[in-house]
Amino acid sequence: MTATVFDLTGYVRAWNEGDLDGIVDYYAEDARVTRSSVLVAWEGHEGIRQGIGNYLDAWSGLHVVPRNLLQDGNRVAVVLSYSGTHARAMELAPGERLMPSGRRVAHDIAHFLTLDSEGKILRDEGILDMLSFLGQLGASGEQLETAALRETQQMAPAPEAPLGGSP
Repeated sequence: MTATVFDLTGYVRAWNEGDLDGIVDYYAEDARVTRSSVLVAWEGHEGIRQGIGNYLDAWSGLHVVPRNLLQDGNRVAVVLSYSGTHARAMELAPGERLMPSGRRVAHDIAHFLTLDSEGKILRDEGILDMLSFLGQLGASGEQLETAALRETQQMAPAPEAPLGGSP
């Protein structure tokens, strides 16, 4: 059985061309995308289209560069560097928008992907330094505090399940 190789070149090309449909095509129909900076997940093609579309819409001159790639079977770890000018409002969480700053920003996202048998992304967990990202955008103290709290909540250990099933 041959392992499916992730098409990183095509994926990055779709991002650099601002091709939302092309990006979404890399995801399985039942894919789930999470980011350390957002407390909600984007699920299925429509949810992913909305989440990634929000990001693409917020940036002018967005450019993505792959930094590192490691693939082991259907698991992929890749660091992508994103840069662009924050030109339009961006939704950080439901009801929380960051107004355009006009600032040029560069940040890395470490993506941990799980591929299905066709090489489509089934899970995409992205981790970024949200405080640095917001600091580059000139975010307010309140926005930085909210982001710090969000990151703390994300890093909190999950409650342990009882051993041997139900208590």
